[in-house]
Amino acid sequence: AKERLGEIMGGQILKLRSEELIEQGITQGITQGITQGITQGREEGDLKRAMKTASNMLKRGSSLSEIAEVLELPLETIHSWAKEAGLSV
Repeated sequence: AKERLGEIMGGQILKLRSEELIEQGITQGITQGITQGITQGREEGDLKRAMKTASNMLKRGSSLSEIAEVLELPLETIHSWAKEAGLSV
């Protein structure tokens, strides 16, 4: 009887540990997802802000190279944004 009780208790302990590990994995996954979402949102916001600044600078007569230097971005990126916005370059 003690042997059978040990099997039952051991099985329950393993089951509880498995459930604990699953819950821990889910929590960790949610935390990583939230962190990635926040990071991605910030990056997208920074990109939109840089695009708006580039557009404003172009409208004020700044050269593409000046804009690239100020925004610390490749000249090709600024040129592409200007074309997408329909601004003459």
